[in-house]
Amino acid sequence: MFILEKGQYPRWDTRSTSYRSDRLMSFQPVRMDSQEHKIGLLEGANFKGNTVEIQEDNVPRLWVHGFRGRVGSARVSSGT
Repeated sequence: MFILEKGQYPRWDTRSTSYRSDRLMSFQPVRMDSQEHKIGLLEGANFKGNTVEIQEDNVPRLWVHGFRGRVGSARVSSGT
């Protein structure tokens, strides 16, 4: 997990061990709540398409929800 200070980061891939992507679109502050952890995964870019919500350790099979090997968008509601 990375917590980045406000600023410019010209080489995202040097700070990440994840798959290289040239499109890191935007970030917003997330409410830190140790009681509740929620991530919404969306099939398409720009928060469109099928949606599946992950809470705590409950991670559903994405294929069952219409995802075909990739997540286009993610919305983090809360977490630590």
